[in-house]
Amino acid sequence: MQHVLYVTVFLLSSFHHATHKLIHLFLDSEYNTLLSVHRQTGLVIEGLATMAWTLPTVEWCLHLDPNPYITYYFICSECQSWDHPMELHTLEESHCAEPGCPGELFTMIQLSGGKIKHIPTKFFPTAPLVPMLQHFLLWPGKFDEYQHW
Repeated sequence: MQHVLYVTVFLLSSFHHATHKLIHLFLDSEYNTLLSVHRQTGLVIEGLATMAWTLPTVEWCLHLDPNPYITYYFICSECQSWDHPMELHTLEESHCAEPGCPGELFTMIQLSGGKIKHIPTKFFPTAPLVPMLQHFLLWPGKFDEYQHW
């Protein structure tokens, strides 16, 4: 039942420019309607307790979320040299390693549990071309749209 709602939400977002707030209100309304049906009829509605409430969650449920493909490299604030995110927490100094560069790679904050967290000063998102094209071609009408180029 939720997948029909999720497809509707995706269509509202993609083709009718629905905002995140509007989508949340729509999902909340649908949830209350389904909950009312359950209370009045006793009908068991699968997945009602774990229903999505936001557009990113809906996209994730429909396997339309591009985030698994994106790598966020952190870059120097001055020379723009970049490093893989796996290296961020292994660095002890926040200064750039390039000779003569005064730039900063990250700032450090102490969390309430005492753990130190590194926050990059700048990000550089990248994504591999082939999986991202495959991802975009799953969207309704995108293949036909690309054919007109």
